[in-house]
Amino acid sequence: MSDRPRDLVLSELIRLCPNGFRLDRLPRRLRSLRDADIEEAASELEAEGLATIKHHQNAFVSGRQFRTIGLSDNSHSISEVVQFGDHEYPRMIAGDMVGGEDLNGVLEVMGEIAQDGRDRIERVSSQLTRRYWVNTA
Repeated sequence: MSDRPRDLVLSELIRLCPNGFRLDRLPRRLRSLRDADIEEAASELEAEGLATIKHHQNAFVSGRQFRTIGLSDNSHSISEVVQFGDHEYPRMIAGDMVGGEDLNGVLEVMGEIAQDGRDRIERVSSQLTRRYWVNTA
């Protein structure tokens, strides 16, 4: 796929399929693009019939709106897992019932990743300290 903003946005929508996504969150996922490029690409994809942009009203805050974008055709293959470093976690798909334990599971995986990072840092720090004292003595 090319580096055109349209193609990058389309690629991200295919990756997220069948989930729609808040349009204002795409810049974090596509850091190489300016907000204006993303807006233009989204409009282009909608005009081509490849994507649908929906306007939503916040149910609790009067006047607050947000937009989501998703593929018009959800027949693409669906990734069933989310990758967190070396860990995998079941992906939450639009229409699934998501409960407290789903969020707890994500937090547990994030805790494992953090612990893995701490363990790695301690291991490297210990090795460097040993090298220092061997070379000093």
